[in-house]
This record gives sequence, structure tokens and C-alpha cells, in this order.
Amino acid sequence: MRERPRAEWPYFIEVGPAVLAVPLDEVKTWLKVSHSDLDAEITALVEGATNAAENLTRRVFIEKTYRTFRDGFSDAELAYGNYAALIPYSRRSGCDLSSIELRKSRLQSIVSVEYLKNAVWTLVDSSVYYNTIESAYSSLLLNDGEAWPTDVDNRRHAVRIDFTAGYGGESSDIPSDIRTAIKMHVANAFTNRGDCMNAKWIPVAAAMTYANNRIMEIGA
Repeated sequence: MRERPRAEWPYFIEVGPAVLAVPLDEVKTWLKVSHSDLDAEITALVEGATNAAENLTRRVFIEKTYRTFRDGFSDAELAYGNYAALIPYSRRSGCDLSSIELRKSRLQSIVSVEYLKNAVWTLVDSSVYYNTIESAYSSLLLNDGEAWPTDVDNRRHAVRIDFTAGYGGESSDIPSDIRTAIKMHVANAFTNRGDCMNAKWIPVAAAMTYANNRIMEIGA
């Protein structure tokens, strides 16, 4: 039996972005479009370019609220042979029980940390933990003298964490180079709409900007 980190946990969007990463009027000015006939189409292109850019950079632009789950209060799981072993976290030895990494960036706030106790979701008081402030991924850590609950139900996804991540709630919170790259990305898609081309094709300048802002993940 051995301990191993889990490379990826599920993340679900609970509250989506309230605005576009780049305002429609700003994109239309970039495209030199003055009428409103294509507003829906341009909006869809902005959303598509934003999704592609977020996937490539591994960053969240306009803040969203996410829900993620863990099997316990750790990023590690135990494996026995080729199978994961469900062992209560309170009985694990040598496992770092103090750190939970949240792989959505940038972390704005923790909404809640809850765990299943006798099949009932139970809130962990916010005084128990704090979060780091990182340019990439932040972590939940225990405050001095505190400990995670040890009466967690022995089951998958027994811990759930709701949090908000992103540069902020407005387009102006996003770095200007990323906003410009999205406009270049949209302009390319708009100009070449209808052509038979790879949907993932991105202008070189925009691709370089995305690459420069990419969060590097070791082993992921």
C-alpha cells in the first residue's frame, strides 16, 4: 500500500461569469462593426475565444464560483496494487493532512468547506483554515493549533469546497495583454467564419500571449 497524490479532482461551475471577458462594444470597435445585426454571433465568438484561452492558460478570467470535492482533507489517496483504497483519513499515516490545493486561479475567496458526517453536510468553521495567495494555484492550510475534522464519512467525495476564482468581476480586472489576445482571436474567427479550418487555430500573437500567461503544472 502506498500514498500518492491525485493529479486532478473535479471542478464544477456553480455561478458563471456575469460579464464577457471583453465587452461587446470594445470587440465591435476592434472589428470595425458599427451595427447590431451580428451582436449574437460576435458574443458567441468572444465566449468561445475566452473558453479556449482559459483552457490554454489554465486561468479563470471573469470570476466564477466553483465546487470541488475531495475524499477527505488531503490531496492524497492510498493505492493498493492497481486499486485505490478507501481508508478513513483519520487513520492514515505519513499523509499530509494540512494542505488542499485548488487548481483554479486566481483564488478570490473561500465560500465554504463542508464534509459529510453521518451522511449530513457539516460546515467547517472558517477559523480552522486559511488560504494562501498565489499567482497560480492557492492552497487551503490549517491555522496554527487547528486540525481538520476526523469524523468524516468513509466514502468518495466526502468533502466539498465552494470557492470563487478569477481576476475579478469586471473585464478591466483582466490583464490588458490577455484582453488584446482575445480580441485578436475573435477577429481571426470573425474574418474567417465559414472557412474549413481547424476550430482550435489561434493567431500566432494571441497564442504567444496565452503561452506567456500559462500556469505550468508538473505532472498534470
